Parts: sequence; C-alpha cells; structure tokens
Amino acid sequence: MLYFKTILKQVESVLLVLLFSCSFFGFSQVRMEKTFRLEWDMSSGLKTSTSRVHQIPFVKGNGVNAAGIPECVYTWKVQNFNAIQEFQIKNEVYRTVSASFLGETALTNLSSKLHPNLTLSKGISSNFMSLRLQPIIKENGQYKILEQFALDYVLENKKKAKRYARLQTEDSVLSGGTWYKIAIDKSGVYRLNKSFLENLGIDTGNLDPKNIRIFGNGGKMLPNVNGEFRYSHLQENSLWLVGEADGVFDNSDYVAFFAQGPDDWIVTDKDAVSHRKNIYSDHAYYFLSVDSGHGRRIEEATQITATATQQVDTYKSYAFFEEENVNILNTGQQWFGDLFTGSTASKNYKFRLDNLETSQEVLVRVRAVAQSAVNSTMRVQINGGNEFDLDFSSIAAGAFIKANATIAENSALLSSEDLTVSIQYNNASDLSGYARLDYIEVIADKNLIAGGTQFGFRNFLSKEAGNVLEYSISNASAVGQVWDVTDHLNPKKIQNSQPSSTDFVFKGGSGSLKEYVVLNEADFYVPTIPETSLVENQNLHGLRDIQYLLVTTNDFANEAQRIADYHMANSGLTAQVVSLDKIYNEFGSGSKDITAIRDFVKYLYDNATSDETRVKYLCLFGDATYDYKDILIKNRGKNVVPVYMPYQSFSLTYSYVTDDYYGMMDAGEGEMESTDKQDVATGRILVSNKKEAKIVVDKILRYYNSETAGDWRNEITLISDDVDRASEAVLQEDMEFIADQIKSNKPAFNVKKLYADAFKQEKTSGGDLYPDINAGLNNSVEKGSLVINYFGHGGEDGWGQERFLDIAQIKSWQNKDRFPMIITVTCDFTRFDNPDKFTGGEEVIVSPYGGAASMISTTREIFISFGSRFNKNLMPNLLGYDGQDYSIAEALMHTKNENPSTGAKQHFFIYALGDPAMKLKTPKTGIKINRVVNLGKTKEAQNLISKDTLKSLSKIRLEGNVINAFGETLTDFEGIVSASIFDKLVEKTTLDNDGVGEIMTFDVQDSKVFRGEGAVENGSFQIEFVVPKDIKIAYGKAKISLYAENGVLDKGGLDIETVIGGVDAYAGSDTTGPEILMHLNDNSFRDGGNTNETPNLIVDLSDENGINTSTSSIGHNITAVLDGDTSNPIVLNEFYEATLGDYTSGNISYRLRDLEIGAHTLALKVWDTHNNSSEETLNFRVVDDSDLLLENVLNYPNPFVNYTEFWFKHNKPNASLNVRIQIFTVSGKLVKTIQQEITGTGSGLSREITWDGLDDFGQKLGKGVYVYQVSLKTADGLFAEKYEKLVLLQ
Repeated sequence: MLYFKTILKQVESVLLVLLFSCSFFGFSQVRMEKTFRLEWDMSSGLKTSTSRVHQIPFVKGNGVNAAGIPECVYTWKVQNFNAIQEFQIKNEVYRTVSASFLGETALTNLSSKLHPNLTLSKGISSNFMSLRLQPIIKENGQYKILEQFALDYVLENKKKAKRYARLQTEDSVLSGGTWYKIAIDKSGVYRLNKSFLENLGIDTGNLDPKNIRIFGNGGKMLPNVNGEFRYSHLQENSLWLVGEADGVFDNSDYVAFFAQGPDDWIVTDKDAVSHRKNIYSDHAYYFLSVDSGHGRRIEEATQITATATQQVDTYKSYAFFEEENVNILNTGQQWFGDLFTGSTASKNYKFRLDNLETSQEVLVRVRAVAQSAVNSTMRVQINGGNEFDLDFSSIAAGAFIKANATIAENSALLSSEDLTVSIQYNNASDLSGYARLDYIEVIADKNLIAGGTQFGFRNFLSKEAGNVLEYSISNASAVGQVWDVTDHLNPKKIQNSQPSSTDFVFKGGSGSLKEYVVLNEADFYVPTIPETSLVENQNLHGLRDIQYLLVTTNDFANEAQRIADYHMANSGLTAQVVSLDKIYNEFGSGSKDITAIRDFVKYLYDNATSDETRVKYLCLFGDATYDYKDILIKNRGKNVVPVYMPYQSFSLTYSYVTDDYYGMMDAGEGEMESTDKQDVATGRILVSNKKEAKIVVDKILRYYNSETAGDWRNEITLISDDVDRASEAVLQEDMEFIADQIKSNKPAFNVKKLYADAFKQEKTSGGDLYPDINAGLNNSVEKGSLVINYFGHGGEDGWGQERFLDIAQIKSWQNKDRFPMIITVTCDFTRFDNPDKFTGGEEVIVSPYGGAASMISTTREIFISFGSRFNKNLMPNLLGYDGQDYSIAEALMHTKNENPSTGAKQHFFIYALGDPAMKLKTPKTGIKINRVVNLGKTKEAQNLISKDTLKSLSKIRLEGNVINAFGETLTDFEGIVSASIFDKLVEKTTLDNDGVGEIMTFDVQDSKVFRGEGAVENGSFQIEFVVPKDIKIAYGKAKISLYAENGVLDKGGLDIETVIGGVDAYAGSDTTGPEILMHLNDNSFRDGGNTNETPNLIVDLSDENGINTSTSSIGHNITAVLDGDTSNPIVLNEFYEATLGDYTSGNISYRLRDLEIGAHTLALKVWDTHNNSSEETLNFRVVDDSDLLLENVLNYPNPFVNYTEFWFKHNKPNASLNVRIQIFTVSGKLVKTIQQEITGTGSGLSREITWDGLDDFGQKLGKGVYVYQVSLKTADGLFAEKYEKLVLLQ
C-alpha cells in the first residue's frame, strides 16, 4: 500500500459561500474511496494519425509519456471541497508480464513505484480531481502491469480570506506624462549623458535633473506559475546623478543606474548554479520620464560596525557561451548552436578568466543534442585534459523522440587565466549522425581585483546566516564606486571603510546571497534606443469588467475592433481590443515575454467586480511561430501574437503548441501540468497580414449575418478514414457512436455519414483514392453543413493517405454563405506555428471564398486512442446534449478540463481557431407539424386522422406552426420554412476495402422524398408535395426535418412520428416527363457559349407532380453525364430544391470542377415523382481561367436621362472584383469615375453598378455622346478593360 499525506498541489479555493454552506451542514472533511479497473490494449499498438504505430501496450483512452512509459490520467468532478488532506493507493492487483510483451516501452525508465499524483483543481464551473500514475512497475527483476486498484482520499475545506488574491488596482505610471523607452542587453550599470538624452528626443536645455526618473522591473523572464512573485506595476529604480544639484543638465552631467539584463542565473547554492537564457528577448527595457516629479536616488548603505567573522577576497564568477541558430524540429523552446558532423566534428571555445584564483577548480558544464541512428559520444577537454563525455543514445527510425540532449560537467585546476574547451563528436558508424552544442557554462573562483572594467561579484559565504563578511578589493585606485545591487531596483552605494588603503574594504551582512558591482568611470554601459522610443500614454491597469479581450498588434487593431463591436452590440459582452505593445509595457516591463499576456488576463480576471463581469473570452488575433525572437530571417514578422511552447523540443507528439496557458488563472497553474484547467476560453485568429485579417473577420461576421440563414444549419457531416489494419476500426466505429449520440440527444440534426470504407475504393498509379468521399465532402461544404467532423490519418497537407482532402481542394471551395465549423481529429493539419509550411487548416481559415470561419483542429501528432476519447466527449459539449450553451471555444475548454491527456499532454494542442465567443448557429427548437393531410382523400376522410401516412404517389400537405419554448404559436413570425422529408432508416455495411476483416453495419436515413419551402404567415405554414413512387413500400417512420427563419430568428423542428410506406389508391396518373432548362453561371447563358473552368450548373425544372429526389430505387436519380462518361455520373438529387410554395417547380445549383479547356457536353436526366423521365444536353466551351475575360459590355437603358445600369459578363463568377468605370467626353476629358467592389455571386453577369448622369462634382452633364471604360481587377492582379459608348438625354 502506498501512502501520501498533504503533499499535494492545491490550485484554487472555492467560493466563500460554499465554505459557509459546508460548515452549515456539518462537514468540513469527508473520506471517499474510488475503485479503478484498467482495460489494457495489448495488441493494436500506440498509433498516431500520421499512421505511425509503436508497439507499446497502453491503458485504453490513455497514452505514453515523454519517457516512453504508459501513463494513466483519471479525472472526475467533486463538489464543495477545495483541498486534499491525504490519499492512499491500496488493493493493487498486478499481472506479471514479459519484457517482450512490453514491446517498445522504455524499460530502463521503469520504476518500482506507481508514482501517483492526485490533484484538486478548479475549472471554470467545477472542481476536478485528477489522478495520474504509471501503471507498469519493475519489481525484483519482474515487470508487472496494474489491472485494478482503489484510491482512498480525504477532502477538506481550507478557509481562504478571499476567492481571488486582489492585485493592486492603481493606475499605471504610463497613464500620464511623457515617457521614453530604452533597451539594455546585459546586467550592469548604465550611463545616460546629455547627448544620449538628446538623441532620445529630450530637450536638455530645459531639463531639471531632479525630475529624471527611470521605471522598470528588470529583464529576466516572468515566472510561469501564477502564484509566484512578480511586480504588478512598473517599479521606480534608484538612480545616481552627477551634476544634479544646480538644476541644470550640463555636458558633464550624467545619470547612472543598475539594470538587470534579459539573461539570469538560477542559484541554489555554490554547487547548484545554472544560467537561464531569455527565450523571448535579447534585451530588457526601462522607461524614462522627465516631467513626473522628482525621482528616487541611490542612497549610501549603512555601514556595519560589527567585527568581521570572515575575510573575503575572492568571488564566484559565472560565464556562459550559448548561440541560438537552429530549432531542430521547429518546435519547443530549445535552440542550438554549432553543428558537429563530418569534417566539422571538433571545435574549440576560448574563455578569458581574468584574476582567476588558480588554487580552486574551474567547473565546466556542457549541454548538447544529437541525432543518430547509433549510440554516439561527444568528448570534452578542459585545456587539453580533464576529459569528460556526453553520451547520446540512438534514435530509432520512426521513434516519437527525434533527438537526445544530455548534459555533463567536470572540474579542473588551471595554471593560467586562459581556458580552452575542446569538443569533439564521434558519430560512430552513422555518417548522417550529428550533434549541436547548446551551451557551455564556466563557473570559477576569481580574486577581487579592480581593473579597467566594471564587474559584478558575490561570495556564497553571504548565504550563511550569522556572518559578518569583510570584503577586500585590491587596487582601490581603479574602483570608481561599489554598489550593493542585491535589490536591483534600489542599489546602495558602499563606502570604503579604509580610504587610505590600497584596497577597497567594506563589511557586508549575510543570510542571503549578496550581489555587488564594482564600477569604473571608464566602463559604464550605454543603453540603445529602440526604433520606437516614445511611449504613448496607456493605462491597462485602469480596465475593469472586460468580458471579451482581443489581443493583437496595431496593424490588426481595426479588424479586431470589428469583432469587438459586433459582440458589444449583439452578445451583451463588454469587449476591449488591446495592443501587445501596451501589454508588454505594463505587464512585461517592455519585454516580449508571453507571460505578460497571461498576467494581464489574470489581472482582469481577478479584479472584476463580479463573477459575471470577469473575462470569459480571449482572442489571440494573429499568427504565431516557434521563433519567439525572429532568429531566422525567413521568420521575421510572422510571430504576430506569440504562443506558448513547452521546453520539450524533440517530438511532434510530446512537444505541443497551445494558448491554454493564457486562460489558466489559478494560483498553482502555469507549469502546464496535464491536470491544469482553463478558466478563460481562448481562440486564435490565424492571420499574418492585413489582407488576411480582413478576409477572416469578413467571414466571421458573415457567419453571424442573418442573410446566411438556411436549412444547412440542420446538417452535420461525419467523416472517417478507411480501415487499413484491424486496430483502426475505431475510426469508423467512433463516428457511428457519435452519430448515435446525436440521434439520441439532438435528433433534429440530419447526419451525413461519409465513412470511407462504405464507399468504393479506386486503385490508381498514384495510390488508393475515394472520389466519392472527395465529392461528398465538397458537397457538404458548399451545400452547407453546420459541423463537419473528421477522424483519421492526416498531415499538414490534408486528410488521409487516400487524399480525402488537400489544399487545392480547399482553395476550390465556394461557400461564403455556408461556413461549417470543422473539427479535425488528425495529425498536424493546422500546425500553424511552423512558417515553413502553410497548412491545410490555415488555408481553410484564410480562404477568401470558402472554407470555414471557425475550427477545432489539431496542431501536432495525436494518438488515435486519445483522439477517440476526446472526440466522443467534445460533441456533447459542442451540441449541448445537457442544455449547455457554450461558445465553440468554451465547449473545447470544458472538454479539455474534463478529459486531459496523459504524459503527452495532447489536449493542449487541440485548438479553437476563430472568434472564441462564436456559438454554433444551431437553430432553436420551435417548429411543430400539426397535420399531415392526404389531399387525394375527401375532406371527411382527411379530418379522420391528424397525421396521414406518406404513401407512394400521395399528394400531401404539411400543416404546422412556429412556436416558442412554451409551445405557443409565434403569431408575429413572418418568414420562410424549409422542409426535408426522408424515407425510412436503412442499414448499410462497410466494404472492408483493404481486406482486414473489419466490417461495420450502420444505419442511414438519407433518401430524400422532398425538399422545399413554404411561407410562414402569422406563425403558421403549409407545404404541399407529391410522394415519389420510388419510396420503399414497407411501412416505417419518416423523418420530417424543418427549419424556419424570418431574418431575425431561426428555428428548427422535427417530426419522426409520421409513417411512410404503401401505395396511395387515390393517386392520379402522369405520363409526361419534367421540363428542363440548363444554364451555366447565370440565366443569360446560351447553348454553345463560353464559360470558366469551374462553372455553376443552374437547372430549372418543372413538372405537375414534382421531381423525384428519392434514392430508394436504382436508376431514377437526377444525373448529369459529362462528355458521355456514363460510368461516372454526377448524382444531383440532394441539390434539388422546390420553389417557395410550389412543389411543381424547382432548381438545381451545382458547381462543376476543374473542367479541361475546350468543348464539352453535359447530358442531364431527370425523373418526376411518377417516374417519367426527361433528358436535356448542354453544349459549352471552357476557356482559360487564368485570364480575366470581360465581354458583353453595355449600359441599359441607352440612351437615358437620369438612370442607367452598366452590364457586363466575366469569367470569375465566384471572385471579388474591383470595378472602375470612367466616363469621358468625346474629346477625352474625364468627367466621372465610379469605383465599386462586386463580390462573387456565382454568376458571371453583373448589373449592379448604376449612374445618375451627374459628374464627379454632382453637376448634370449635357446631352450628347460619351465614351466609357469598364475596368476589372482581381485580388491576385488579373486585369481586363473594354470601351463602349452611351447617349445622355436632357
């Protein structure tokens, strides 16, 4: 039995009212027990959706940590408690297994213990218990897997004074006055003289030195953990001023101050010292003011008169060498320097150790990384001897971890002050193996001797309490001053206690490590002036009750403001757009430290006046890269709004990218433990320039626009990869599970199932393909689907090895009025942080004519086991099975909180892309079918039954109402209702295309009996149609799917009680087929005309009994055959919709794709409900779409008096065009310019630009003949123009 007591992380307390209620009911502690049974997957191996398989047994729904050991995480909700008093693991049941059974498990990393970790953390609305452990142990040479155990734990309430730790709420010092920013690159004392201040822009002629003030918190990185100390405001620094007393800043005057640089040293004791290079910035920043009153000055330290207990004349010196040139996998925080391979396998690094104390050993520490298929070694020598090795284990092909880093050190006595560190890499037999240096650290003892330079020093005797140390610095004549900089904001000037001595002597206290600096008048450092040094006034600390925060750069602020304005006007949210520079200034002391963003969010969260007004949504408006500092030239300007990267940098499975860091508000969070919970929902808008920003915001606002309403919001599309091996059956099984969930919890949705293995696989020289999946996906996007969810293999370029989706396909989508929310549970599809590759997910977001306005997408390689669990838990939150009304980002946040990943922390890299406050446009339930009437019966017969049976060839009228939540008719609802009537459920089976023996049976209800619209008047509607002859005759339940909108509200409805089947005895006869009219792009097209490569097929159909859209019978589909290829007909049933209020006519709109240039024929065959057919053939010629064609330019009417329309045709029906019309007199004088943008409408005919006959000054032009020029220009620079004449009458 394992026992643990009060060693657990407590993250956040609960509400005080909860504490009160707990006390009221008489319990402040409770003991609980929970039993766990582990279901092991022994055979399928651990798979990522890039198709990699690793033979490691794992507990189902869990994975493997970065050390290569299976790990389990169990999470459950608890109420009313905020702390764990103790816990124990007991009643363990193990099974002994062989080493071969464990496969690729990292056996050398196994322990004899489970290493359980139990945490209690707080999410946005619930408290969560999370238990993490390693369920394989090695005991007495045997390997054992855990199969069952019990957890016994005690919860309690620890009283907290407040729910939040309130921060300071005074205004920022930057809120008033004039401020200048300066930069420094290392710790030390800096001087600002007259010329520097003038270069900064300060008028020194009127400058009173007493008013010089400097603020800044130092440059080291902010702590990740919320609860660790950091300054909440910019702090004033004490200054040393020369020449202050006369109130004039003369040529000889200067300001000196101690600045803390960006890099720092982590010091535990003299044997535990290591440097930390700032991963965000190579500079620290300070803020200077000359008009905000008198500043703080450096004071003299109080002299210690006690007798010295120790004499100090040496100090510890730190130095390091580190270059950041390469990030090996373009992920994570770690960058590396020099390359060791082949002819460059050895290098020397030189250090000068002035005033070295040669009696003490010098410590040399080296860290490096290697990538080799065999074990390899890096040998280090100190001045030609004192060798030590860095050993690197081999990297197997296809391993999760792509490189190994190691660290080693040795000490040596040096006989001189010159140090040479020699490094040689031996890649053994792997000629392609290489290593890269991370850093070299040198820690040495030096003598306290002043020279011509400033230097910092410390002695570890000062850490020991009770000492009085007497420091003696030789060569006092070279000492300008000595400062105690232990408090870097408030240095103290130290007096020489023996001014007549050749040494500078002073006494110092102890109890904590003291830091000092020796100054020399000839060696002050000089700051640099940033490109933008004048700081605008700002006061982020004055913001309160911001519910929606948008963080971006100044370049994108206007576009971000459009989203903020929308939500303030329509969502009842207080929203604020804030620039990154302002956040960095106030919360990062000017440094681009991403924690400043998180700290600002937490400041708003903690200081809200109520729970309702605290920040709920955070939008990171801009792209990001792994390159925080823009180290690589090719990356510069692409890291718009930075993202959190973990230290792990050698695996695309374990190194994640996440914005969750910015939304974790509890005191103990920030180290990104897998059990940390989000409190603020985050979403990222992936744009890297103004053009993309406008496109994406246009799409987001278009999604909200009532003009995009339609019955497509009742549709959900589920797509699964095919089954290439038996263990992958989960891909399609999970999607069927989700479909069944939807049918049980949200039956109003119509689920389209595109399970790849249910369709015919085509073998080609380029690999296996599923053209029906490609077509089905395209149709779901362009015809409209509220949600599209894909589960399967994938990568940065698309979905599936069979190329279900690629970037070219995404670019071809035209669906600007029907943006789906796309979910991708696959690998790397939106790995946006690698600027070397523009991914499919990014194309979906920024595509100007289609794609999606929001996504939930993966950015790294995901284990199929975790993807399975996560996807099944996401959909209930997203669709609101339990009444949740979450935004898309909130749904993702709650799913992550409730279902964390194991050691790989893969839930972190699942992203909400888009507006985090965006909710799915799910229609609210509110349509009811009251009667189903057979119009072939007599009135008396009709009145005998409220819902008649839908029989073959029955003429039916649906009667219904739009209702409110109480079932009452909305009598003021005037709009349109859409109805889709489906035949009975049928069963299908997958085809086992790859012969792995996995066949799945699933049901579909996709044979559409009728789709049409009716008018809603006073909340009531009627829709008539004829049931096709082709329905399945057996009786069963139909599905009537309903959607209504009136420009303000939209409603959904469902009827699944109406019976369908049988033959109507009252049906009349019909022997005439439908009438067909075919066009391309618009109704002006004529047979034999020219068109573009992706024209819209427009078909007008009419028949007295309506058109047959049922797919229940073979051979009666609406089909289009291109160029006589009867083996590949285009089935158009789902694209037909009856005319509003008239089932006898309707139309088809379908986009043909990628037609070859030249002549074509398109043969259309259509059936009516009585199975009479008609055929029509359209001839057309496709012209080169790479050019912009402009033709048929005219104005109508012509001649005209005060109104005319400009008509023209073009071959870019789905593109936005910039149109310029210039009108000239016959002598060539320009009198009128009309400039207008026309958006893609699917039609190549434009008639929307008009003119009233007035010139550019609003004056009426005289009658006569004028010449006009029509010019068109596309976004990608294509251009066309034509001239015509018009006649203006008086």
